[in-house]
Amino acid sequence: MSIEEKLMLSSSSSGTASDTEETVSANENDAKPKDTVNNELFVEINDTLDDVTVDSVLFHIAKTNQLEISWKQLQKILVDLISKQHELMESKLTDKSVKKVADDLLIKITHAINDHLNCPFTIQRLCELVTEPKKYYKMYIKYLRAVEKVLLVNSYWEDFAHLNKEEQELSLDNNNNSLTLNRLDENSIIELEPHNFSSKTEESDDNKDQDEEKEEAMETETSLSEQTTIAANSMDIDI
Repeated sequence: MSIEEKLMLSSSSSGTASDTEETVSANENDAKPKDTVNNELFVEINDTLDDVTVDSVLFHIAKTNQLEISWKQLQKILVDLISKQHELMESKLTDKSVKKVADDLLIKITHAINDHLNCPFTIQRLCELVTEPKKYYKMYIKYLRAVEKVLLVNSYWEDFAHLNKEEQELSLDNNNNSLTLNRLDENSIIELEPHNFSSKTEESDDNKDQDEEKEEAMETETSLSEQTTIAANSMDIDI
């Protein structure tokens, strides 16, 4: 075989090998699992959590926003319920990356509940979510993220117990997911003195009296002038 033929054969073999590598690479990409974000969409709650026993106190708070037990007792009830829900959902977390996301969220939620010294002001919304998860979210990961979000606040229930749900939501600070209440500082309130309407009325009456006196004086002066003229004319006639 000539040198030219050997070079052509080598070039042809190289091209075939390159094509084979590209094909294998493409097959490997196809075999890779979808990214975590897309996989999260397939973890649906469905009826998995329907049989979980929920403490009646959580339903009461979700409905009335009124606390009947201490925050310490409520912390344990919430952590136990969310942990139980997570145990039931684990069978659906088949993707390792998605399971890690869910596990991490559970840890963050547990820490957030336990780290609050007092009951967060968003307790009503939190109880709404944990008592009826699938009413608000179809996907489990989105549900966990929502629970985490309502716990990222710095204000307590006792500070806002007098506000209704709509007023609480309007006060929510979107920049840091914490609630701020616009209160007037008592020291900054300016007390206006009552308007003295009586003095104004008296002043008006005084002005009115003065005007009447001026009119009377002008009328008297006019009358005297007329009398003088008549008297002068009468004297002229007598002469």
